[in-house]
Amino acid sequence: MAKLNREESELLAAFEAGVLKSVSTKRSLGQFKIAAKNTAVKE
Repeated sequence: MAKLNREESELLAAFEAGVLKSVSTKRSLGQFKIAAKNTAVKE
Protein backbone atom coordinates (compact mmCIF):
# COMPACT_ATOMS: atom_id res chain seq x y z
CA MET A 1 0.00 0.00 0.00
CA ALA A 2 1.27 3.46 -0.87
CA LYS A 3 2.21 5.86 1.90
CA LEU A 4 -0.67 8.16 2.80
CA ASN A 5 -0.33 11.91 3.12
CA ARG A 6 -1.70 13.78 6.14
CA GLU A 7 -5.12 14.45 4.62
CA GLU A 8 -5.54 10.85 3.48
CA SER A 9 -4.54 9.57 6.93
CA GLU A 10 -7.13 11.83 8.58
CA LEU A 11 -9.85 10.64 6.18
CA LEU A 12 -8.95 7.00 6.77
CA ALA A 13 -9.00 7.48 10.55
CA ALA A 14 -12.41 9.18 10.38
CA PHE A 15 -13.78 6.39 8.17
CA GLU A 16 -12.47 3.65 10.45
CA ALA A 17 -13.92 5.44 13.51
CA GLY A 18 -17.36 5.58 11.87
CA VAL A 19 -17.37 9.38 11.84
CA LEU A 20 -18.19 9.72 8.15
CA LYS A 21 -21.86 9.55 7.15
CA SER A 22 -23.35 8.87 3.73
CA VAL A 23 -25.08 11.86 2.16
CA SER A 24 -26.41 10.05 -0.89
CA THR A 25 -30.11 9.75 -1.61
CA LYS A 26 -32.02 6.98 -3.35
CA ARG A 27 -32.36 9.27 -6.37
CA SER A 28 -28.63 9.98 -6.63
CA LEU A 29 -27.78 6.30 -6.16
CA GLY A 30 -30.21 5.44 -8.96
CA GLN A 31 -28.56 7.99 -11.23
CA PHE A 32 -25.12 6.56 -10.46
CA LYS A 33 -26.37 3.05 -11.16
CA ILE A 34 -27.74 4.10 -14.55
CA ALA A 35 -24.50 5.93 -15.39
CA ALA A 36 -22.42 2.89 -14.42
CA LYS A 37 -24.61 0.60 -16.51
CA ASN A 38 -24.40 2.94 -19.51
CA THR A 39 -20.63 3.15 -19.13
CA ALA A 40 -20.36 -0.61 -19.45
CA VAL A 41 -22.53 -0.78 -22.60
CA LYS A 42 -20.52 -1.30 -25.77
CA GLU A 43 -21.78 0.11 -29.03
